[in-house]
Amino acid sequence: MAIPRLRRVDRLNRLGAAIALVAAIGCVDAASAAAQGATFSITPTNRAPYFIFNARPGATIHGQVRVVNVSSVAGQAKLYPVDATTGQTSGAVYESEAAPRRDVGAWIKLATNSLTLGAHQAAQVAFTVQVPAGGR
Repeated sequence: MAIPRLRRVDRLNRLGAAIALVAAIGCVDAASAAAQGATFSITPTNRAPYFIFNARPGATIHGQVRVVNVSSVAGQAKLYPVDATTGQTSGAVYESEAAPRRDVGAWIKLATNSLTLGAHQAAQVAFTVQVPAGGR
């Protein structure tokens, strides 16, 4: 059964949102970072504020994000993929680490799940998105 174009666009938008700050990838665990006194930033390596990927069902996407410790103390960043949705008043809302990954968050695999960075250090983290062959 064909999926209406609007639903496909919505799904691709959600894929973009999930990968966007790859808060889908990047959900840097703020609680553990704050406990250590470190603050982290995560951005696509292409210096744009978000990713745009064109993909079809069955495609594999490769990318990288840059994680930066923007504080003056060392700390550990915890990374995990999550699903994203649209908030009640618009904008992207990212699920918590504990939420089950039933959508794009389940398609994302990270090269690492945590980083320890010194003050003002940065690292790149590779990720792969495997769009399911039957993906909507």
